[in-house]
Amino acid sequence: MLATAMASIETWALRPGAPEIALCAKWRLEAFGDVLGDSLEDEIKRLEDFVADGAQQVALVASCDGIPAGTCLLAPQELTPCHPVSPWLAGLFVAPDYRRQGIGRALVRATEEQARQRGNKHIYLYSDDAVAYYEKLSWRIAEQTIWHGFPMALIARDLRA
Repeated sequence: MLATAMASIETWALRPGAPEIALCAKWRLEAFGDVLGDSLEDEIKRLEDFVADGAQQVALVASCDGIPAGTCLLAPQELTPCHPVSPWLAGLFVAPDYRRQGIGRALVRATEEQARQRGNKHIYLYSDDAVAYYEKLSWRIAEQTIWHGFPMALIARDLRA
């Protein structure tokens, strides 16, 4: 019988000047460049500004055995025009080599905890193709909507449950 070692997954909040900001900005452009639409330098600046204001928002990083493997944001607002609710889980990204190892789940749970620590009772996200993934993590569809002509689900998680 072969023994398998479990990967060590850790999450932490990015701070201004953190070396992982450039990597997270690169990941965000790879995954969401069609919405973000800026250069890497612009996204690095935007992420630096985002992490500088940690009262209602946070950028998280996950590592797997000490190597950065993914990122996610807790944001006070999301796509515009958007539903007038807050906060939002936004920009979940796991590097391809680290998918299906629990990184995404760890980032979602860490983002939920950040929202809970800030006194929120609910957290929201939009998804067009990952609804089933979030449903497995106890998120529920609150509404089906259209954003810029594309079908989108507003998904919510009750943080009191």
